[in-house]
Amino acid sequence: MQQATLDVAGLIRKVVAAMKKEFQIGWTNHHRQDVLAKVTLAVKMVLMRENIKGEQLRFLTNAIVEKAKDKYKDWPLEA
Repeated sequence: MQQATLDVAGLIRKVVAAMKKEFQIGWTNHHRQDVLAKVTLAVKMVLMRENIKGEQLRFLTNAIVEKAKDKYKDWPLEA
């Protein structure tokens, strides 16, 4: 059980690091859809490298990006 927790924690660290590389000021604003697309792609790429596919990939990508919009909306002030 502890090993699974470590894998999830490692995955989260990888995803957050990949997203932070793509964040720009105002990245959640409607006119910044290009940045949002880059963040979404970064999340997908990390998940795909971890062999997450199909419906699980879509669900996790959407859930992570939506959570990031809330948590990191004021990036870099909250970095």
